[in-house]
Amino acid sequence: MKVIEKIIPYEDYNYVEGFLQFKAYGKKSAATVHSELFDIKSIAGVELQVAHKYLAPEIPPSINKNKVSTLSLPDEILTIVANDFSKPYRLKYDEIIIDDAYVDANGNISGKRFNSTKAGNELSSTIRVKAYGLIKIPKERIEYENLYEIHTESYGSGKIALIPQQDFYKAGDLILVKASPDASQDFLGWGAAYQNCPQEFELEVLQDHFIEANFTDLEEEFDVGTSKWIGDTVYKDGVNGPRSLKGIYDELYKSSSQSFDKAKYRWENTRIKSDRFNYEATGCWDILGGIFTAGIGIFILIFMIAVMGQWFFIFALSIFGIWLLTILPRFINRFIVVVFNLFKWLFGIAVGLFLIVGVLKFIENISYYQDHKTESNRIPPPVVEEATEFTEQLYTHRLQWNDYLNNSYTATLSIAGTDVNAASKLRNSINGISSSRDYNQMLAILNRGASLNSYNLLIPELRKLRDSRNLDKVAYANMIVSMVQSIPYYVIIENTCNPFSYQDPFLRDLLATSPCEPNVKHGINAPAEFLMNLKGDCDTRTLFLYGLLKQEGYDVVIFGSEKYKHSILGIDLPILSPNYKWVNGTKYYLWETTNTGFEAGYIPATISNTSYWNLNLN
Repeated sequence: MKVIEKIIPYEDYNYVEGFLQFKAYGKKSAATVHSELFDIKSIAGVELQVAHKYLAPEIPPSINKNKVSTLSLPDEILTIVANDFSKPYRLKYDEIIIDDAYVDANGNISGKRFNSTKAGNELSSTIRVKAYGLIKIPKERIEYENLYEIHTESYGSGKIALIPQQDFYKAGDLILVKASPDASQDFLGWGAAYQNCPQEFELEVLQDHFIEANFTDLEEEFDVGTSKWIGDTVYKDGVNGPRSLKGIYDELYKSSSQSFDKAKYRWENTRIKSDRFNYEATGCWDILGGIFTAGIGIFILIFMIAVMGQWFFIFALSIFGIWLLTILPRFINRFIVVVFNLFKWLFGIAVGLFLIVGVLKFIENISYYQDHKTESNRIPPPVVEEATEFTEQLYTHRLQWNDYLNNSYTATLSIAGTDVNAASKLRNSINGISSSRDYNQMLAILNRGASLNSYNLLIPELRKLRDSRNLDKVAYANMIVSMVQSIPYYVIIENTCNPFSYQDPFLRDLLATSPCEPNVKHGINAPAEFLMNLKGDCDTRTLFLYGLLKQEGYDVVIFGSEKYKHSILGIDLPILSPNYKWVNGTKYYLWETTNTGFEAGYIPATISNTSYWNLNLN
């Protein structure tokens, strides 16, 4: 969104009300029963005696702008205010308007006349009428107008057309949104926010919009006899692999069914044949059985050589002799075949028993893993504990990392043991979290506690790097955040780290793939605790960076998302990046802290819908 400032010129209408008096000269034009009319040729001695003022936007109640005077009045009129003839003013009026009561139906002025003189048809009179003087005051006012942006992103080969195509749109503008796939592509559907819209729809602009479109290859025909598949739908994403297409259930079901049929066909019909070894197998199960049987046979061969020694070779010669008997007449050959088939069945039973024992052992190992998977088998980052000359415990890390321009940095991160103990005590003293408001208050409490001593040993180290590298404001922030991004991700959880203790699939996957610190109240480490062990997930990192960047003079906030189950940093920097959120007129660029390479304003597309991000700490 862009806010523009518009300067609107206008005029304030200020009026004065009073009596206009002037000396008129002219000729008699007509006579009536009680008076006579004459044409005014010239005017002298014009004077306006003001009785009342009307300041904009007030307007005199009996004014009629259609009765504007057409008299040839001087540019400046002598004006008397409040009968103070000692201080007359000469004012220039934009218009002189005669009161309706002093204008007849024909538009003639019918004011009082006195001091009249006549010389034939030549007349002169002093005329007094009620009038209004208008003075226009030029002014300007400032109006602010919001202009909105529409960002588009295409996945696959195709584009999104906006008609009309503009950088910014006014509130209420109607635009046509159209998905145009390339020649070899087909349109699958829009992203989550517009998944129910047709391929071409009209959009009223009332806010910023982020529109995604999904395209895929056109469906191809398949002939079973030639192994060419029907409708093999391919979902492409050059970076992230298959992408979720919410709302396109029928296409997804069709693609999944076809993929399953394809895999099943290949699994059941793959064939291997060797005339040399007299072996033939059809289907992957048969092939795997043959491979497994061969492996078991080799194992048995080695085992028998080790156990039997020279007797094995005698046994082998006997088997070879039996094989030679296959060249005997047919009835002897059939007998040998029966013996070999019997041996094959016995060998298959032995293999089956071996597989059953293996499966039971595997289940036993899984059970042991579920019951004994704890934090003890995770390797934490190295921590050096030192003792100062005052015998105070000090936790120190030597950290090396690269920023987004591949500049290398090395710094020592230190925290006093007393500060760690105080932070842990403060966190444990906070009551249970039952709402978003409680969570936000907890962040504020932990930040206030960290602002006292948690960064005292770290900030001088960072400032030395800043001064030695001559870093500006943006580069200094990049150095600090990339430092935290380089620290390996660690799940901080309030209960056990065993993933099989939770029903939430997201949490189970996270615990199964990431190291974890269990039994931490509220599932967050305070900044001092993070400096002590370098263990932190998303909200631990954003809270640590929030306090550190605040200390260094940056305007930062913390955003949280219930939908994405994530915490992220927001920062006000003089940059141009696509992902940001407005808070009280300030643009905060979103910053991912849990993985390397993400600069301010660039976050994964899967979490980029700003409507799902709420302010946690400002």
